[in-house]
Amino acid sequence: PWCAAPAPPPNATCPNCHRSLIIRRRVSPERSVWLWRGFFLQLYLAFGILSAVLGYYAFAATVRNISAPFSFWPLYFGRTTNAPSELIDAVLQILPIPVFWVSVAAILYNLLMMTLLYVRVPYGHLFYLFNAGLSLIAGLLGVLLAPAFWMKGVGGIVILMGGLQLLIASHLWDDFTIKESRIPFKPDPDAKNAQSLFLSARKYARREMWGLATLHLRRAVARQPANLRYHLALIAAYLNIKRFDLAEIALQDAAAIAPNHPDLEKLRRQLHQAQSQSAPSSQSPNP
Repeated sequence: PWCAAPAPPPNATCPNCHRSLIIRRRVSPERSVWLWRGFFLQLYLAFGILSAVLGYYAFAATVRNISAPFSFWPLYFGRTTNAPSELIDAVLQILPIPVFWVSVAAILYNLLMMTLLYVRVPYGHLFYLFNAGLSLIAGLLGVLLAPAFWMKGVGGIVILMGGLQLLIASHLWDDFTIKESRIPFKPDPDAKNAQSLFLSARKYARREMWGLATLHLRRAVARQPANLRYHLALIAAYLNIKRFDLAEIALQDAAAIAPNHPDLEKLRRQLHQAQSQSAPSSQSPNP
């Protein structure tokens, strides 16, 4: 695919240009439905914790006739307020500082898991599986050890979330599994006509995959032999893979279409220069 030299399997690199012949691709190129379910589950959990903490804080403050309860937020960041000490104690009884920071950590943790799923970091499915196990263990401990009934209810909800996470994690393997395969030396499946073949050739030329570029250009020329642009690009591709004999033939074909085209003389000079040198030309022509 790079220089058009023979590279039979199981070679992982080209014996001629020493470039890699292996590509690494995800088993599932697009994010699966299950990954999006996990993504939104973590997002909902983060907003659920935030809503529950804020709702409880506002409701409890209203019951205790504490006006403007959110003006006490600086207390949780180590700052002071001008409120009476009795009022400060009441606020901190509603939402103790450790509970506040545990809630913040839980929100950030869920957002982190959401990000790991979306980015599809390596072994992210194992992280999510571990996260599901933590949720199940934490929920079970809450149900068994919590002194209050409402705490046991929260533990039950955590168990339910952990079960959902476990179900999602069991379907994420393809999203995070990467397989290796040889670069196929064949036309792109969507390159059906001369124009699409030419566009594929330009794509591979930009990557310096001149073998694949030549393959597509040869087919483009076969489909539209009167298109001078395709012939000129094919000549440039032949020069890059050092097939000077084929470049000479392609030059003759192009000259039969437009013998006085200025690019033909330029390519002819590049061909003669390349033939007279053992090293490739310093100028790399592009189609």
